[in-house]
Amino acid sequence: MTSSSKTKLGVGEAYSLLVGTWIATGLVLALSIAGLAAPDWTYPEPGLAAAFRANDAVNLIIVLPVLALALNRRQWPSGRMLWAAVLLYFCYNSLVPLLSLPNGIPEAGYLVVFALSGGIAMRLLRTFDHRGLRQSLGGQVSEPWSGGILALFGLIFAGHAIAILLTDGDMGQAGFGLLVADFVFGLGWIVAGLALLFRRHFGYAIGGVGLLQAGLLLAGLLILLVVKPVLDGTPFAFLDLVGILVMSGFFAVPVVLFMVGVRRTERRQEHASDD
Repeated sequence: MTSSSKTKLGVGEAYSLLVGTWIATGLVLALSIAGLAAPDWTYPEPGLAAAFRANDAVNLIIVLPVLALALNRRQWPSGRMLWAAVLLYFCYNSLVPLLSLPNGIPEAGYLVVFALSGGIAMRLLRTFDHRGLRQSLGGQVSEPWSGGILALFGLIFAGHAIAILLTDGDMGQAGFGLLVADFVFGLGWIVAGLALLFRRHFGYAIGGVGLLQAGLLLAGLLILLVVKPVLDGTPFAFLDLVGILVMSGFFAVPVVLFMVGVRRTERRQEHASDD
């Protein structure tokens, strides 16, 4: 039975992964609520509340629906990929405030979220039968598009981040945290995209997770641009929204191609198991 078949996690393993996931999710929601309800306590430094409150609202909108969808299909590769992608989304969104906030309870909370989410995501990636996944998905998920665009996307993010980090000495704490997160995860998307492009056996799992995580971040950015003026009273960034919409539309192509291929393979195996 390959990894693209419906496979059960061991009871103890599934329990520990689920408990860890819900702890991380609870912390993300609690920190986001605190950021909206008590910004002076959560973000004591000047300017930090304006930088992070809109993202707190985005977390409350995105996290639970997407995580529920992922956990509902956790025995299938599509669900497990989305599960790991949500956890890496937590990692990205916790790394930024972790590098920006002064020492205190919120920073400690984000440190726990980062470590716990990253650890569980790595454990989830080890649950795939990577060689079996390549055998069943090879040629089904538009590897040149999916892997190539993910690698290009990572190159743009990492290159932009390192260019600003090396030339701009006045980016602020939040800006520094965001650029470090862009650089770190951009490198990860390059590796995942190239592994998928060249059809390495581990590339299908990490490529799918990378595509979904980047897609979640783009979706979150679109929502952020809409809610930020409401929360902070800042002008509506129409041109930014159009630019992100164009980028998201372009990036949606490989995500859809990849996930359609995965779901097509899963449905064939569902029908085969019924017969």
